[in-house]
Amino acid sequence: MSRQPPEPLGFGGIDDFATYQAHFDQLYSQRPIIDCRGRSVTFDADRCRHVCFKEDPLTKDHPT
Repeated sequence: MSRQPPEPLGFGGIDDFATYQAHFDQLYSQRPIIDCRGRSVTFDADRCRHVCFKEDPLTKDHPT
């Protein structure tokens, strides 16, 4: 049985970034995330734009 990716959230796009940030924080900041190999994965708060909108995390020329 293969895992399917989650459905897109559809909160309203980048214009509703605060909603995405709150959801990201709820998913990735409340408890440890363990990958399929048993490794602990850390999602820093500044990675929300990359995870939700596929933005380059090394680019700092965007508003947060």
